[in-house]
Amino acid sequence: MTLFSKLSSFVSSGSRQDPKVLRSVLSWISRRNFQTSGKKRGGGGSFDSYLIHEERSMIIRPSKWQEYTIRDFLYFYGILTFVPFLAIGSYFAIFMGPATLETIPEDYLPKEEEYEQKFIPRLFIRYVYPSFQQVYEMRLHNVYQEEKKYKRNELLKEISRLMGEVGDSKAFYYHPSYAKHLRRALESDKIIKDRLGDP
Repeated sequence: MTLFSKLSSFVSSGSRQDPKVLRSVLSWISRRNFQTSGKKRGGGGSFDSYLIHEERSMIIRPSKWQEYTIRDFLYFYGILTFVPFLAIGSYFAIFMGPATLETIPEDYLPKEEEYEQKFIPRLFIRYVYPSFQQVYEMRLHNVYQEEKKYKRNELLKEISRLMGEVGDSKAFYYHPSYAKHLRRALESDKIIKDRLGDP
């Protein structure tokens, strides 16, 4: 006899307020639902013992709300970003297809992204990656800066050698001071003299 048939017979019967019928229904539920849990605890597993004789206690555990929230956000934003990329990539892979080689006209200069076969790498080359010309010019600029540093260091070495030989300059022994410090000192001195009333 299933649980629903038992409950339907209990509800349809006129003796719903009869404690014997209620007790029989509860004992049947306890045999069905709490027998395995009672075996795990080592007890009998009846509904009455679960309600009356079982020790009630609330297990205090640390909250997992933050973990669940982070996991949900990761799933949400992962799907939010992955699904459109997958849809766009699938659309271009299915309907556009890979590029094919064609003969280049004489007066036409191909762009850099046109050498790629697939559409997504062409987009990255066009809008994300620097062009070959930019990379080449950046490397030339780095070489130029390093050459300037090398020439400057060589010139300083030559100046130091000549100053050591001649000995008529104090360039490397003289530390120049800034005029702003002198101006501030004069202004503060003037303010102090005005307050003290000195001539």
